[in-house]
Amino acid sequence: MKIAIIVGMKAKSGTVPSELHSVAPDQTAHAAQDIVKALDWIFAQLSAAAPREGSDWEVPLTFQEVRVIKMINARGAITMSSLAIFMGISLPTATHLVDRLVAKEVVVRTRSEDDRRKVLVALSERSIACVKTFFENRVAMILRILEPFPEAEREQFANALGKIARAMQSEGNTAE
Repeated sequence: MKIAIIVGMKAKSGTVPSELHSVAPDQTAHAAQDIVKALDWIFAQLSAAAPREGSDWEVPLTFQEVRVIKMINARGAITMSSLAIFMGISLPTATHLVDRLVAKEVVVRTRSEDDRRKVLVALSERSIACVKTFFENRVAMILRILEPFPEAEREQFANALGKIARAMQSEGNTAE
């Protein structure tokens, strides 16, 4: 079964917007703005394009719903209160989000085997396959994009992304 999640933000097809073609290194604030625009455009492209490849399940999702899916995928089955804490939202808001995802058959509620009073939220079988397909499609897309670059440039790019990730992590940015 081939599955895709369609994320609420749609990418514009075509070329990179002209203002994203260069980053002026001597103007830090301007460069930071250009980087944010470029990353927004790249992430939108990845979100919109990857699911189109071999998919037959389209579920419209809000940004918050995608965050829930990513959180559960990263951490495994989770209690509602833990989900609310990790996402920085109220318990009623988390419950409402999960209710919507249950209705869309994206997540399921189950009882904890350790404590039958605890209700856990987990990805549905179909969503697990979807997340796997979505990840594989994004990896394939990145491989195609990076293929024409020399190995040294690919390594520089990977190293730069690693440094950015570590810097963000050291500042306490731990989004899933």
